[in-house]
Amino acid sequence: MQSTVDWIDEMSTTFQMENNTSEDMITSVLKRSSGIANLPVKAAIIVVGVAGILSNFIVLIGFCLAGRSKMNVSSAYIANHTTLEIFTCVNLVIRWALELGGVFKNFQYSGPAGMIFCILVRGGTLIGIGAYGGKACIVIHTLDRYWKIVHPIHHRKHYRRWMFYFGMVLPWLLGIAKKLTPAVATTGIVNGVCRPRAFWASKAANNVRCYGLKQTDLFECYSYPLNFWHFTNVPSN
Repeated sequence: MQSTVDWIDEMSTTFQMENNTSEDMITSVLKRSSGIANLPVKAAIIVVGVAGILSNFIVLIGFCLAGRSKMNVSSAYIANHTTLEIFTCVNLVIRWALELGGVFKNFQYSGPAGMIFCILVRGGTLIGIGAYGGKACIVIHTLDRYWKIVHPIHHRKHYRRWMFYFGMVLPWLLGIAKKLTPAVATTGIVNGVCRPRAFWASKAANNVRCYGLKQTDLFECYSYPLNFWHFTNVPSN
């Protein structure tokens, strides 16, 4: 006859096995549902990108219709910013369309072409270049307007034409320096998986990077929607 203690142990083991099986089933369902739940979010990002392309193209068309004679320095800075926004939105749509199509799930690319694709497209570097360059363009335009309006005499004496050309190119250079340079040094492909900005020289370097983002670019560090999801697969150091 089976003792009460043995019966209790047997029931406890059976309940634990059933509980573990239920947890595994729940975990599997949650993983599948989380992937399904992300589909509307990814589709919404693509819609936002398309809307950004159309709206900014309207601005550029307006500049073209106005004619070259009505273009001034301020208009040129606005057109440059609009171009950066279009560049960002186009790459945003491409990146998330590929994500929605499942291209990044099985990263079969190899060699230099695969690494370039991983850095620029999968890692969202092109998006970052345009977005950061757009913000830099606004700052440069603001400083130019402040100098000309608040200090007009000083502006007339010291302003040179090369400053305008430099101000047009500088946002692109800043975007490349801020986004492309670290991405090239810290991105890799491991076991067929693209890992953007995952391989820093040391943990201290990564901490400095995060601290710098928190101090200089809170919007990008915490809630920047264009590059948010590509950090989810990056292993922690």
